[in-house]
Amino acid sequence: MESKELQIVKKILLSFIERQILSPAKTRLIKIFYLVEVEYYRLYRKRLSNLKWRFYHFGPYAHEIETFLGSPDLEQIPFDLKNGKSGASFKLTSYDIFENGKQDSGEEKRIIDNLVKEWGDADLNKLLDYVYFDTEPMKDAKRGDLLKFETIPPWKPPESVRNVHISPKKFKLLKEKYIPHIKIMSQEVTRKKSIFELMDKSYFDCKRAWDREGDSDIKIWGDAIFDLEESEKNEHTPKRIKRSYL
Repeated sequence: MESKELQIVKKILLSFIERQILSPAKTRLIKIFYLVEVEYYRLYRKRLSNLKWRFYHFGPYAHEIETFLGSPDLEQIPFDLKNGKSGASFKLTSYDIFENGKQDSGEEKRIIDNLVKEWGDADLNKLLDYVYFDTEPMKDAKRGDLLKFETIPPWKPPESVRNVHISPKKFKLLKEKYIPHIKIMSQEVTRKKSIFELMDKSYFDCKRAWDREGDSDIKIWGDAIFDLEESEKNEHTPKRIKRSYL
């Protein structure tokens, strides 16, 4: 019968395929396996596998996993690193490799899918930092120690976010304060081109709040110039358009 550990490895690799993410190298695969164990324990207060995770060198590692990575169900794809060393990424040899031709679709799959979605193509250094410094079994461990999963606190639902409400009276006062400035801006953009940098979604949030609290006959309009070259570097910067009615 196939081991639980190999099943987890295969489910992780299948999740990479389903999300069309490049096959993971050994380090990423092992660290995601560890995170699956952490989140499973957080939810169910029991271990998912029999691996003995230790603080090895700079992070969690289980020597037994080498046995499962050598399975004929996995293909190793070698590659060269810049420092002259070599590595390997892992992929499934076949899609139809699970017992009964399919994998389960329960909570275990949801945990794996969420972690692959978050860390499957994330910067490797960010993944390693999170694993080394932000997972509970690693926080108080010393090199060579067995990691203690019982240090992981139980999962708690996130606290609900309160809606921020501004009274109509206060909002009216704010409008009265800024309407003269808006009139000046509207007159300026009719005379010459002005450049405004909209760096995040805060502007649009404010505009929606303004519109939601009541109608105003003061509209901001005119030519707006946005830098396309900069937007290609940063997805959060606006793009260049000829005219924008705000």
